[in-house]
Amino acid sequence: MTGIVSENVLQELQAVRALLERINKYTGIDEKSVELWSMKDIAEYSKFDVRQIQTLVAAPYFPKPVLIPSQRDPNKPTNKPRWFAGEVVRYMRRRQGI
Repeated sequence: MTGIVSENVLQELQAVRALLERINKYTGIDEKSVELWSMKDIAEYSKFDVRQIQTLVAAPYFPKPVLIPSQRDPNKPTNKPRWFAGEVVRYMRRRQGI
């Protein structure tokens, strides 16, 4: 019985740790942040799903992506765009009227 209880407590602690890591991931992010975000990061930050973000990044006033060179061919950009976190935060705040 003690082994089962200990295992359940361990699972709960791991779940709490994962939740805290997700919450703390965006702590301190502001309009000056230079971290590069993927669509998934933008979705997590904004609490939208990735499909909504795909539509959002196509909007004319959304920040332009950073084109990172591909590892295979440095003359071509990677097919996974990234955005500066600060620019995304600024856009989201303007969109919300903050």
